[in-house]
Amino acid sequence: MTTPGQELKQDREARGISLKTVADTTRISRRYLEAVESDRLDLMPGGFFIKGILKAYAGAVGLDEDAVLERYRRAGVLASGAQDPVRKQIPDGGRSKKRTLSIAGAAAVLIVIASFAAYFLNRPGRTTTPQADDRTSFGVAAPPESIPPTTTDAVADVAPEAEKGLRIKISFTEETWIQVYADGRLALDGLRAAGDTAEVRADAELLVHLGNAGGLAYTLNGKPGKPFGRSGAVVKNIRITAGTLVSYLREGGAG
Repeated sequence: MTTPGQELKQDREARGISLKTVADTTRISRRYLEAVESDRLDLMPGGFFIKGILKAYAGAVGLDEDAVLERYRRAGVLASGAQDPVRKQIPDGGRSKKRTLSIAGAAAVLIVIASFAAYFLNRPGRTTTPQADDRTSFGVAAPPESIPPTTTDAVADVAPEAEKGLRIKISFTEETWIQVYADGRLALDGLRAAGDTAEVRADAELLVHLGNAGGLAYTLNGKPGKPFGRSGAVVKNIRITAGTLVSYLREGGAG
């Protein structure tokens, strides 16, 4: 009997797509993709991360995402209507040996939480500022309007109270899956490797979801921030506003 992972591998090879291409397209670690194709989901992060990885794989290969998830539900790997995988054994190519699925603690894919985006985009009193698209980037940001664009160093040295809005600058120290919403708009999404950097700006609010809370260091408006959590921890709904910014700074960073 063909397993779900074997079926995915056959579909990929039939389309002439290499595993490296899938990894480059999805920014998912190749070892997780190999785990999918070899039905070793016990080597992958648990919960909704598995569903996110399967959907990203399907999209990169050109398969229907819902149909792929249904394959795993029929095989008893995913529970219908639930985010967590079923803890049960699955067949492996017709052999009697079974593999037991377990939830690992590493970081991987966070699924876009549409309800959060809809809430922040439509909340009362919010006005859309087209300039936000130009001021939010993955590592390069335009200087605030109130600061003459003389040198890039001038932007980096601005004190929090003098800088308009919010600015988070991130340096990744470990492989980390991250989502950042700027004023309700998804500005940063994906798996980042150690050594990567990113920068996002917002007028009023930053919302952060992390699959590896200890895998990064960051600054807020140029000031060093406190750790969001330990390495490997999943932390969601980190909400940063002008009112809460100080609470995320390291001691002495608010001055």
